[in-house]
Amino acid sequence: MAVDMLDDFSGEDRKYAIKPYTSVIRRLCRRSKDVDGAERLLLKMIEAGLPPGNVAFNFVISGLSNAGEMEEAMKMMKLMESRGLKPDVYSYSVITSGYENGGMMEEACGVLSLAKKNHSKLSPVTYHTLIRG
Repeated sequence: MAVDMLDDFSGEDRKYAIKPYTSVIRRLCRRSKDVDGAERLLLKMIEAGLPPGNVAFNFVISGLSNAGEMEEAMKMMKLMESRGLKPDVYSYSVITSGYENGGMMEEACGVLSLAKKNHSKLSPVTYHTLIRG
């Protein structure tokens, strides 16, 4: 229902619809566990000319990582970068955690290396994720 309501934004109003789109993406990822729907909505958002921010991307990246869809999560992070956004520490932590949960420690360490390269200071949560794995 909420997804259908987003179609009501048209023309000039659409450029102000970033927050409603992001809210629906969050709900799809967290409550409905419809990560594929959230990913489709994010892509629809881009197609419509709305610039999703880190928050919208991180909801989808988190949902994909929690579902073990690590290849898709990495693709989403690359899409994020291709749009001029810089993945934040949260982006890297969630992907690291997803790799660890899947028993892919080598990949998790690779993502941690990327995070260290791109951010001068990582959060304790990022390191805890590795320790826990």
